[in-house]
Amino acid sequence: PNMPDPDKHLVGIRMPRTLYKRLQKLAKQRKITLKDLILEILNRETINTILTPEDYEQIAKETRQASEDTKTVSIRMPRELHHKILN
Repeated sequence: PNMPDPDKHLVGIRMPRTLYKRLQKLAKQRKITLKDLILEILNRETINTILTPEDYEQIAKETRQASEDTKTVSIRMPRELHHKILN
């Protein structure tokens, strides 16, 4: 039901808290989500990066693989519960 889009890749990054706060404020000013702001910036900065036919083939392969991979399940849980499970 709530499966991730196989054409999307999850990226997690660590950033300085000051940068994070600036991004939050800018997103609020623009009345958009933080995710949409970050995607907008990344798209603007990479729009002139040309992808080759091989790049598109690799993307298609990875998308097919993500569609077929039903063994991985991702859930979000409170940090405290995660800590209890691991210890």
